[in-house]
Amino acid sequence: MDNPRLQQFLSVESQKVQTRAHIELLTEKCWDKCVGYPSNKLDSKTENCVRDCVSRYVDSSNYVSNRLRLNAQKLTQTPQPFS
Repeated sequence: MDNPRLQQFLSVESQKVQTRAHIELLTEKCWDKCVGYPSNKLDSKTENCVRDCVSRYVDSSNYVSNRLRLNAQKLTQTPQPFS
């Protein structure tokens, strides 16, 4: 694990895995909160709840993606010590 690039890659991948786990948890909670028991038709309350949930999901996903990209850029711009 002396390779800085490998450490950087593993760090970014670890963040991605954690992010996906959080998104899956959020999705599950939103589904349980909004839908509960599926039926043939969504009422307006359920539809609005699902729409808001999707909006939060998209916003969260974009925020996390941007943060991961910024972190990766910072890591690649950080001067590496000479070996």
